[in-house]
Amino acid sequence: MYKKILVPFDNGDKSLKALDMAIGLAKNFKASITIFASINISGFTLNFTSGFEPALVEDLEKRTQKLMETAINAAAEKARKEGITVNTEISYGIPGVAIVKYADKEDINLIVMGSNNRRGFDRVMLGSVSNFVLHQAHCPVLIVKD
Repeated sequence: MYKKILVPFDNGDKSLKALDMAIGLAKNFKASITIFASINISGFTLNFTSGFEPALVEDLEKRTQKLMETAINAAAEKARKEGITVNTEISYGIPGVAIVKYADKEDINLIVMGSNNRRGFDRVMLGSVSNFVLHQAHCPVLIVKD
């Protein structure tokens, strides 16, 4: 049924819970997991770093990528210790769009992701990645809540 599970990952508590759920599902279905991170520096750099030197912005991008690589590799190791075949992928762009594109391109069967439960102003300004993915993905999406 599910052979390829995608876990969008930001190293937060919700994505760690989603990873745990995906590991359990992967064991049951003998599926592989792809742990996927999307880095969206461009929105930050356009809004907050316009007065900074380009080298500072480039340094921020490199540091962000290095931090995410470390986190995603630790998450992958956790799944591998459970006997799961794991792939990792880091993408650049708007997270929801990047997740849906990757899922389509790689014929993902199930997306397992956390929800940050943003409310009010945060939700209006930041949107909801999980809501976007839920409505745009062409495969089932499991939202892991608290």
